[in-house]
This record gives sequence, structure tokens and C-alpha cells, in this order.
Amino acid sequence: MGFDVSLITTCAHKVVIPQGAKCCFCHLLLDTGVLLSGCHHSACYTCMTEMGRHSPFCNIDGIVFDASLSATLRPNHLIFQWLLQVRVKCRWFDGYVCTVTSMPLDDVHRHEDSCPNRPGLRPPVDPLLAPMYRCRHCSSLSSYPYVGRLCGKCGLSSTPPTAMHFPIVLLVKYVMFGTFETTITALEVREDSIRMKRVAKNCPKTRFRSNIIIPFTGIHTLFYCTDPSLPVLFIQVTNELSAKFREHLSLGDQSPNGLKFDVTSNDSREQYIIIMLNDRIKQTLVLILKWITGDHCLPMEAPEGWLLLNRARSKSDSLRNSSQFYRSYYPCVTDL
Repeated sequence: MGFDVSLITTCAHKVVIPQGAKCCFCHLLLDTGVLLSGCHHSACYTCMTEMGRHSPFCNIDGIVFDASLSATLRPNHLIFQWLLQVRVKCRWFDGYVCTVTSMPLDDVHRHEDSCPNRPGLRPPVDPLLAPMYRCRHCSSLSSYPYVGRLCGKCGLSSTPPTAMHFPIVLLVKYVMFGTFETTITALEVREDSIRMKRVAKNCPKTRFRSNIIIPFTGIHTLFYCTDPSLPVLFIQVTNELSAKFREHLSLGDQSPNGLKFDVTSNDSREQYIIIMLNDRIKQTLVLILKWITGDHCLPMEAPEGWLLLNRARSKSDSLRNSSQFYRSYYPCVTDL
């Protein structure tokens, strides 16, 4: 069996395959090429041997050949030199586990015997540390490049799956911890967490900013809205994580201006972390979040999302316009 022409990486866009460089039986590049004794057509040694046992006839002109004699005949010098210069990539190349993109034909079998991405030989991997692969047919996710390039869910994968590498960086307009609205420089979706960079605290006397990490294990519920008019994520974290954020951002009972964040509060406006994105939420991001969080990731319709967002922002605006808020920033201000 020869080598697939599509694997050629040596000037693949303008390569010209000379006549006689392909096997007359498998129609692939010659693998240990020989010449048929009757008609001198090129063939792979394995193809010639196999056909010689059952049907010793040339696949092009039907002339009988002698397998033992054909094994001693070799292609001409020009074809031999061209095959020596050809470079191919591994048929199991995925850019992550197997990265071989240029090897001579003589090294192909040696590499395939020990290729780490060979179906059945690749060791198990941690799904949270490896890249994820998406089937182009049913969009199911897997941390393993499907064995034989077949999806375990739909059984199809005519094209190689698409790898999605972390971190995924998203641009954010603003973030709200309950009724506290703040800005961040970037949002990163990683294998194990959502990370916010340079989050401002609810403290007027400091300009210190910190990074906030929301592990997926600490997310109780995650709502997403795919409506282009409302690209937003609503995250409800666990009580332990909520307590850490309240203390770190000064959003508990000791809040200097009444802005609070508490998932145990009776007021739903104080229960969520609201992340307003710049661009619409793509289906790829939804698939990743669902794959990681499972049943904790749920869709939210735009009307319901607008209602929850406007209620939280209205309370935030009312607190910011109150005298208590100004006294926290300007201690010299007194009520008249």
C-alpha cells in the first residue's frame, strides 16, 4: 500500500508527480517500488505480492506478470530520485500530539510504528488539560482525536476534527458583582476556570486592581444569552466562593457605599456575577462551557436577561446617586 498524495508537504501547491511514481494497483505513491515483469508498469512491492498470489494481471492493460521476477525490477533512476526528495506529513498529524510535518518516505513506517497519535496507542489524557476536538457533523466535543477519525456519537468524521486551544480571550464591556459595577481588561476562559484581569475593588481609597479566578467547580449555575443584542453571562457561584469575593472586593456588610454581592441574599439583584461582552456569544463558546460545566450551563432568553440586568443596574445607579455613596468617596460631604 502506497502513500497518500494529499500528505505531500514539499511544495504541495505546485508539485508535479512524474509518470510511473504511482502504483498501478492502489494509485498511491510507490512504497518500495517495483516494475511488473510483463508490461513494466510501476507498483508497490506489497501490492504486487498480494495481487500475484490471487490475480497476477496488470491493473492497466491486463498483462500477466511473474511476482518473483517483478520483485527484482526497480523503477528508473529519475523516479527513484524524485521519491527520495518527497517529504510528507504523518497521516495522524494533529498539531498537538503528533507534530511531524516533513519526513522522507523511507521514515514513514518507522514513525507510524511509534506515533503517539496512532489510533489505539495514544495514552489516556486529562480532558481539562488537553485541547478539545469538535466533530464537524454533530458538534460533540472530545479531548481525544477520534479513533480512526470517527466520532463516537454520530460515527462520522470525513474531515479532521477542529482543535480548540485554551485560553480563549474575550473582550468585556463591564462586569457586575451583584450591584457593584466595575471594569476589567480581559476575560480568559481556561480549562479549569474563568479568569478576570485587573478587577477594580469597591474601595475609593485605593487604585489597586487584582485578578479574579472563578473555578468551574465553584460555579453553581451559568446562564448565557446568544442574542446579538445581549451578549451576557450570568454566573451564580457557590457560597464559599461568594464569601471570598465579598471579602476581597469589600461587598459584604462592611461595604462603604451599600453595594453588595451575596448569593444567599433574598434580593436576586445581588446574587449574580454579570459579564457583559463586546461581541455576541458564539456557538463554539457555548459548546465549550456546556462540555466543562455540564448541566450547570443553561440558556437564557433575551427578555429575561434584560429584566435581570436592568434590575441590577437600576439598584446600582440608585445607590451610586445616594448621599451614602458620595460620603464614601468624599468624606467631607455632609447632608444639608
